[in-house]
Amino acid sequence: MSTRNIATSRTIAALAALAALALVTAACGSDTASTANPTTPTSAAPGPIPPSSTPPSSQPATTATSSSTTVAPPTPAATTEAPTTSLPEVTTTVAPTATTEPPLTAAGLTLASNGVLPFVFGDDDGYVIDGLTAVLGAPVFDGAQTYPAVEGDYFLDSTGEEGYALPIGRTVCFPNNLCAQFGGATVDTLAFTGWDIADGIAPQLSTVEGITIGSVMSDFVGVVALDGGGCYTVGYGDASGVELMMQSTGEPFGTFDGDGNYVIGNPSPADVFVLSLSAGDRPYFLFDDC
Repeated sequence: MSTRNIATSRTIAALAALAALALVTAACGSDTASTANPTTPTSAAPGPIPPSSTPPSSQPATTATSSSTTVAPPTPAATTEAPTTSLPEVTTTVAPTATTEPPLTAAGLTLASNGVLPFVFGDDDGYVIDGLTAVLGAPVFDGAQTYPAVEGDYFLDSTGEEGYALPIGRTVCFPNNLCAQFGGATVDTLAFTGWDIADGIAPQLSTVEGITIGSVMSDFVGVVALDGGGCYTVGYGDASGVELMMQSTGEPFGTFDGDGNYVIGNPSPADVFVLSLSAGDRPYFLFDDC
């Protein structure tokens, strides 16, 4: 064998021995690695660390456990503020100021087509009588009358000469000659139905226009509507629904000529004054002259 072949054979043998030694070392290293703590780093030289997008944490790693932990809710912080107390709302009721109306006087009474204001037709008889008594004084006359017979739309008294709108009537007159008429189906249902006044005596009562007993018509031109004609020197008119009986001191309201024909007169307003005033339902005579 040549020297070159001997060297080659030795080289091959050496390489084989190294390979066998490497296999034994690898096997031993594998057993050691299997028994080592998995968390212990190996002694192999660290290679270059590849770049990472997650920055390294400065906190130590925490090993999670499978046991659950119950965390108590946080205790609210104690407050030093005093509790708010709602006070009930207090309502103050102020009593209305008492007012006292002045007593009614004659100046407060008005002769009207619907009563002697403030007393109106339909008011209870006791109420009206008491009110007028307080102003005018105690009645000078208080009489009742029945009207048992029916005659069309009115009732007749027992003589058949006087009529009234209701079957029972009551007439009450006061010191100043104001007479109030009350009527009804029974004595318990009498109500104010009419009034009249004549021969004025103080206190004098008047209409809203100021017409009273003795008023001269020339002072109320355009206010009084004359009926036209009359019974000689006595004539009739109207002022806002109040009936007027008037007297003429001059030309008469109406006369009859020699042939018995009625002639309507035209007295001057300056010669005419008021005799009486009236309104509403009152007893009346059926057979008056003129």
